[in-house]
Parts: sequence; C-alpha cells; structure tokens
Amino acid sequence: MEFMELSETELRVIECISHGALDPRLIAIQLKKSIKQVYKAKKYLLQKGFILSGEVSSPTHVSLLIQLMRQYHSLIPLLADSGIKILISILLPKTICEITQETRVKKSMVYRKIKEGLKVSVVIKHKNQYVVNERIWPLLKVFLAELHMFEQNTDFRVPVGSIIYYKHKDEIVFTSPLKLEATETAFSVYEKYGIKLFVPIYFYSLPKQELSLKKIFIHSLYVAEKEKSVRYFTYCALCYIKFKKQLLRIQHPVLENIKAILINKKISGYPSLHEIKEKAELYDIKL
Repeated sequence: MEFMELSETELRVIECISHGALDPRLIAIQLKKSIKQVYKAKKYLLQKGFILSGEVSSPTHVSLLIQLMRQYHSLIPLLADSGIKILISILLPKTICEITQETRVKKSMVYRKIKEGLKVSVVIKHKNQYVVNERIWPLLKVFLAELHMFEQNTDFRVPVGSIIYYKHKDEIVFTSPLKLEATETAFSVYEKYGIKLFVPIYFYSLPKQELSLKKIFIHSLYVAEKEKSVRYFTYCALCYIKFKKQLLRIQHPVLENIKAILINKKISGYPSLHEIKEKAELYDIKL
C-alpha cells in the first residue's frame, strides 16, 4: 500500500497557511526557503488536498495534523519525508523487516525514524516489534488512522464513489458501477480463463495495459483481502487450483490461508475445503 509522504517544507507550509500566512514570499522568508520551493510545496499540497487555493482544506486528517503541529512543533521532523508512512505502517505492531517491506523505505531510513520515535516515546518496542504509542500520543494515532483511511478511499485517478483495493503511484486497482476506459481485471476477467462468474460490478486497474494471469490473480487477492467475502475467497481458490503452477510463488496472506484450507485446515471467515470442492466440480476443476 502506498502511504502519504510530506517533506518538512510541505508540513511547515501547511502550518504557515493555517496561521493565515497566504503570501508565498512571506512564507518563504518565514521558512528561510526560496519562493520556488514554496510554490512547489503548495502545488503538491493542492494536489493532495491539504490546501485549497491558499487556505487549508477541511478533511478530518488535515485538521488533526494542524492541531498536532501547533501543540507539538518539535514533532514535524519525525513526521517529515518517510515519517508518516512509517508511523502508519506501525499502527499495528511490526518488525523492521515488515515495515521495510510494506513501506518500501530503505532499512537505514526506517531505523532512523524508529530511533527518533523511540526518543520521544511516539514509538514503543515490544520484543522485536514496534508500534505507535497510543497511550501517550492518542491524537497522533487518530491522525494517522484518519489519513490512512482517506488515502485508501480516495485517488484523483478514479471516479468519485469508486472502491479502491490497492494503490501505488504506478498502479491502482478499484471497482466502479460505471463502464470506464480502464483495464478490466480480477474477477471481471475470470471468464477469459474458463471460470465464468456472475459479478455485477466492474473491477479495473490503471494505467490501461495488457495484464498477465498472474497480475489479474494478484488483483483478485487485493479485492478479497478488503472485502473479506467467502464468495471472493472461493473464486481466488478456484483460480489458484486451476493455474497452480503459474501462481505458486505468489506471496499474499489471503493465498496463504487458501493453501492452508486446501490441506484441510479450518480458517474463520473462509470457505471450507468441502465448499471449495463443491464449487470446483461445477467448473470441472480438479483439486
């Protein structure tokens, strides 16, 4: 999942604008930055919805961020650059390797930000895992959670009302009730591979491109992970069983659970092996 990043300059520009400073020249003087740097920061903040033509915008996460920066000015360097991304990642406990894998931030930077967080008790360590210290920093945790939710559910590349299942700067997977100029993926194209499904909505990916079966299946896992539907888990299982040799090396929590079920383990919220077998027979898929 792609998380938000804000530079220290961008954070301080938000802070200045929240205090009523609208003139880029005055902001530049106050921050000891060039006007070019301020204009560049404002352009990015407009694109990301943090400001609206010179004033801060109204979403909850923006209001919470301003409140945090006003109360804890020294928190800005920790939040800057990869800081927010790393802290969102550890809303749930994670090891350094897990943080690095999820955020795609260099391990050296992860260590640096975690160390900064430990110094001010924003981060706490339990065994070999790190997590945001919500007892001391409840407002910070609420901000991170709100921003994460906003990031998961909005993107300028897709129509309003779309459900986003995965987003990265190079790719987005989503669903829409509308027929769009985008690449159909996930369960929308299973029929092409001999698994005809009744799916009343369209699953899409952007940018528009030819997708391999492997990519389509990975998109299916993203959908199933967010929807947590027995029906979608079953569809993923059918595709995996039919094309196991091509999909064997994919790593994803949903697929790991499906593999466990196929050796007759029971997992809450997932179909049983018996249910998968019944569906497989309908599609003439052999386990």
